[in-house]
Amino acid sequence: MARRALLSEAWWQQATIIPDNEREIAKHYTLDRSDLDLIMRQNKAASRLGLACVLATLRYPGRPLADGEVLPAGVLRFL
Repeated sequence: MARRALLSEAWWQQATIIPDNEREIAKHYTLDRSDLDLIMRQNKAASRLGLACVLATLRYPGRPLADGEVLPAGVLRFL
């Protein structure tokens, strides 16, 4: 039986885009105390930033980064 798409590709792209304005970044990527405690267990600064990026993108837009995808500079500065 053939399946039909409930959501268009254009809608899906819009729903999973990573924000690049300061207000949206602060709204979606503010980490709480338990997140920070987990992140600070990492030994190296690069590992801490990497974990913060993973946590942030899994929460919003709810997906991991695609191969070769780069977070906007504003998100990296915020994290």
